[in-house]
Amino acid sequence: MNYKQIIANAIDEYKNQKTTYSSYFTQNANKANKDHFVEFKDFFDGCKVVISDYKKNIEKEFNKNLTENDWALRSYKQMSLNGEKKDQNGQLIQEHIEYIENEKEFVKERGYKTNSDYSCLITEFGSITQSFFEMKYKLYYSEIEVIEKGILQSENCIEPDANLENEFKDIVHLETSGDSDTGTKQNNHTKPVSKTKGENMDLDLLNDLFVIEMTKGVKTTKLDQLKTDLRSNVPIYNGREITALANVIYESAILHKNTKPKSFNKWLNQFCSIIDVQVPTTHQNAVQLEIAELKKTYYYLNFQ
Repeated sequence: MNYKQIIANAIDEYKNQKTTYSSYFTQNANKANKDHFVEFKDFFDGCKVVISDYKKNIEKEFNKNLTENDWALRSYKQMSLNGEKKDQNGQLIQEHIEYIENEKEFVKERGYKTNSDYSCLITEFGSITQSFFEMKYKLYYSEIEVIEKGILQSENCIEPDANLENEFKDIVHLETSGDSDTGTKQNNHTKPVSKTKGENMDLDLLNDLFVIEMTKGVKTTKLDQLKTDLRSNVPIYNGREITALANVIYESAILHKNTKPKSFNKWLNQFCSIIDVQVPTTHQNAVQLEIAELKKTYYYLNFQ
């Protein structure tokens, strides 16, 4: 499998608003499994390797910038230890040391995860390039993390089903096989189930909350797609992302005026009850980055 090309195609479809990352990877994982007998784990691991290379490329660029003057810093410190006070131009050695250390601290504080100074250039085939002529996409670290999150969401959606199928086969085997000593059948039909986030979500409660445009469509409506994405995404969202998602829906034009709560806090409580998660304590003003990213994920909603 050409995983670089798979990632490149994912970026292309996502940026052209043809699909979400999680939906894309789910579709292609199933296709790889059906057409090429690729195990789900191998498919997702292959995609993760490409993403890891993208992230390492940015981290390498950042570390290069962070340490580029380390040789000069060591030289000036050695001069200071030797008792020298000024350089050949008459400038104080200590001033050189302080300037380099301050610059290094500044670079370190800015980091690379939300810093647009660092990016990874990608060709149309998904390979990393240093040439702007070969580049098709310029990915920032936060964008790479969005792709990675889509992979994890898809993996979380597919693999539990595969594991459940294997567990079902084991249960059937136990129930139909006799006890080796007594020759009697096993009577224990119960297997322990762990409580997971969103396990008891009741998405049908959303049916009467939205404007009619959300339910239009012969096959898959926007509401259907939203429910599908919620089932896949909610179990792996943290509190900040839950707050951001509630905000994305609340501030959009999809909630009907007769059902929309008068305050965001009331909507957050209602929404968390529907999707079966604990109400986050993070304020909506503190999740602006998450809101921006989730608007891309839920691009099919009508934003004001």
